[in-house]
Amino acid sequence: RGGVAITEAVLAVPPAASPAARAALADAAGLAGLSVLGLISAPAAAALQYGIDRPWDAGAPPGSPGGPATIAIVDVGSAHASAALVRFSGYPKKGAAAGSVGQFEVLDVAWADGGLAGSDALDSVLARRAAATFVAGGGPDPLADPRMTVRLRKAVRRTKEILSANGDAPVAVEDLAGGRDLRSTVSRADFEKDASAVFAAAAAPLATVLARSGIPVADLAAVELVGGGTRVPGIQAALRAALGGRALDRHLDADEAVAMGAALYGANASTGVRLRPFGGGDVAVWGQTLATVGVDKAGKEVGGALSPPQPLIPFARRLPARRVARLPVPAGKGVDGLRLVVAYDPASPNGVPLDAAASGGLVGE
Repeated sequence: RGGVAITEAVLAVPPAASPAARAALADAAGLAGLSVLGLISAPAAAALQYGIDRPWDAGAPPGSPGGPATIAIVDVGSAHASAALVRFSGYPKKGAAAGSVGQFEVLDVAWADGGLAGSDALDSVLARRAAATFVAGGGPDPLADPRMTVRLRKAVRRTKEILSANGDAPVAVEDLAGGRDLRSTVSRADFEKDASAVFAAAAAPLATVLARSGIPVADLAAVELVGGGTRVPGIQAALRAALGGRALDRHLDADEAVAMGAALYGANASTGVRLRPFGGGDVAVWGQTLATVGVDKAGKEVGGALSPPQPLIPFARRLPARRVARLPVPAGKGVDGLRLVVAYDPASPNGVPLDAAASGGLVGE
């Protein structure tokens, strides 16, 4: 836009992205000619956008203006749904200058299984209903043909948008197959009945983080919505139900909050832009363990593991973090050194990333 070449970027990544996935995304950006200033998780980016312009007073008590506050950020996009709990507070400025600096800390993040929640899943619900209507009228199954599927999903996406503000909406595709048109009407009631499982999956991450944290809904200062999927009335109703009827907040731009937060992060990392100081900390969504293996002078394993895996980065640990590990002294015939093995902890709430399952959860050694 504006004919300006973009050479630097900050990449906002889904909270479920594993370290390997993040590294692959950074590599892809490098191949595209971009200098990656950093990566930031989507919840952290939205939290930065939410908090940077608000006053946070180090001396204010909880519940007062500028005092510590905890909010929930719910993100429902095209193919995912996630929820995060974020705590905001202030700390005193260093030096002679009086005042406070704001900061945020992501406390917990949960997400729905891929493909079960999000706008694409809702499109699939409408596409299956429309396809059944077309087949009942004597036409072929449009979902069996890729070209027809693309046209049908484009039509139902428009239907979904109309249903967000109306009680019923048309589905129309001219010459879908063999000169036969698809024309039908879907009511919001039928759509919401068919999509009940998707709505439940979209609200499940919010229920998960609230249950794990033990934070009462009444203690949440705000429940912010991010992502285009949060405009769907059925998803909003499911979120309100998970909150016991509490109202939802809309202080953030659902489409731009994550991108704006990433841009602020990039501006802070750049030497050419000066921003208001604002601190932030993310959270470890994957637990990791450290084990040690004895090796000989050639690097071959001798005697198996010298110690059971010990926690290296526990789940929900604030990031960045510094960890100290006590390693056993090599002993035994032929043992000349140690090999360090870092692996995902299968016992942590999120288990092992899919891209690491084939290696048995190995992170590196």
